[in-house]
Amino acid sequence: MLQEACRQLRAWQVQFFTYPPLTISVNLSAKQFAQPNLVEQIAQILHKTNLEPCNLKLEITESV
Repeated sequence: MLQEACRQLRAWQVQFFTYPPLTISVNLSAKQFAQPNLVEQIAQILHKTNLEPCNLKLEITESV
């Protein structure tokens, strides 16, 4: 889901140029947050989708 959100945001950024660039917020589940390689996964997704890290906002629910 995170990869699809990043891919879609990048497509919108290309199609609808704005300054500052569009951003997206994505909720992380407790299960995702507990994954030991979460940072690496996020870095790979950002690289694969050509999205700048500052355009992705990760939200962690209070229950986590």
